[in-house]
Amino acid sequence: KKKKAIGIIEKDQEKYDNAWADIAGLEAVAIDQKKKQAEINSLLIDIQKALEGMKYNVDSAISRRHSQHKISPSSHPAKFRHLKKHFEASIRAIHESMQMTYLTKPCQVISSLPVLYAQAAALNDHFKGKVKDLSMNLDCTPCVSSVKKKDRAIEKLYRSYYGNAARLLDLVRALISFETLSGLHACLEKIKEDPTIGVVGFKNRFKLENNSSSAGYRNIALNIIIVDDVTIAHGTSRHICELQLGIKRLDDLRSEEGHKHYVEWRDMIGE
Repeated sequence: KKKKAIGIIEKDQEKYDNAWADIAGLEAVAIDQKKKQAEINSLLIDIQKALEGMKYNVDSAISRRHSQHKISPSSHPAKFRHLKKHFEASIRAIHESMQMTYLTKPCQVISSLPVLYAQAAALNDHFKGKVKDLSMNLDCTPCVSSVKKKDRAIEKLYRSYYGNAARLLDLVRALISFETLSGLHACLEKIKEDPTIGVVGFKNRFKLENNSSSAGYRNIALNIIIVDDVTIAHGTSRHICELQLGIKRLDDLRSEEGHKHYVEWRDMIGE
């Protein structure tokens, strides 16, 4: 069964692998190609370091960001305390949910599917605006989506998550597709500088070696929360969303036919 599943996505996987080999200079021969490979490898290391360094520092990040808008602990102490309190409470609630359910990965603080969908509906437009803000002045294309379809969410819920709706982290999701890895890295830096965004988990599918993951497709998937006046007012500051950061050349290979192959592969291996 597993062999048959691999056969379904084999050709698509080869396309992704070949494109990635070219992007990352993995088949370098000439001196200039080897230089390109060294630069890409260095950039990939920087990307991984940026991801690992995204542990949120509430005091410094809020102070730094809000000082640009004349909001600081000294000039606007009530505003500062308000945002800091809600951010810390959101992070703490997510960690406590993980401990209570014995999970090592982030999870929603609520396990009711109807409530999660109500939150997703309330949050989605605001999330789209945040994604567009992150995309500004970068060579990229933001691809925002509607809330995840219920039939796929329920399928994933019982196939992969044993009925635990708290593990559904992509009801609200988006992709930003970059022309270059350096543009993707610049976006990660913007995310680190934004005090309203908390990264609670990530998956880095870019590898220095040419190994395939997720049927050959490569990107970065961030699990984030947004804590600002809007999400606090709507009760969605603890709702985890998924933001994917990809490379356009790889994203363009995700044709309709290729996606069908991926769905067949995913269904066969039970993901």
